[in-house]
Amino acid sequence: MIEGTADQRFRRVTFVWRGSNDTTRVSLLGGLPGANLVKPMIRLRDTDVWYLSEIHSSEARFQYAFQINGPETIPIEYAAMMKMFGENPPRSDPLNPRNYAGWSYAELPDAPSQPWFNRRTDVPAYVT
Repeated sequence: MIEGTADQRFRRVTFVWRGSNDTTRVSLLGGLPGANLVKPMIRLRDTDVWYLSEIHSSEARFQYAFQINGPETIPIEYAAMMKMFGENPPRSDPLNPRNYAGWSYAELPDAPSQPWFNRRTDVPAYVT
């Protein structure tokens, strides 16, 4: 969910995940850069809904994913991190159709355009 704030240069972004009876922890990976790569989400009392809100620049563009019942921290060492992701892969947002490389992405209202990213009809597609 993306909401306005009193300062139009920023937006409140709320990430939501619906768990199951087996869900004990939901973490957000990505979103607002921070010191902790794993951001614990909050369970909405007596429900299966988990959420986390962040304030982002209205120009932000970022990727994010959810990790369900994962560890509280991600290993720093690359091989250990990849092993952990192999055992408990990040999940894209089922409510967000924007996806890249298995992660969801968000573009807030004032994100700068990326004309080089759009497919051009006058340029042949690269085929492997």
